[in-house]
Amino acid sequence: MTHTAYLSLGTNLGDKENNLLSAISEIERRIGPVRAQSAFLATEPWGFDSQNTFLNAAIRIETKFSPLELLDETQQIERDLG
Repeated sequence: MTHTAYLSLGTNLGDKENNLLSAISEIERRIGPVRAQSAFLATEPWGFDSQNTFLNAAIRIETKFSPLELLDETQQIERDLG
């Protein structure tokens, strides 16, 4: 069974645009096809102090993963990409 999932992505370190593009590519390769993607949006940090602004995006994917499998795999992608 295929599920639709919506993921929010964000980065505040290094080459932010490349970080998001790499994350989206890995999500598509390891989890399932990206069916829609928002524009990238620069935002101020919220809830903690940081000198760096964030670059954020949202994507809609299709996946055969359960919610827990999806969480595990997205966290692994985050670890792999640093």
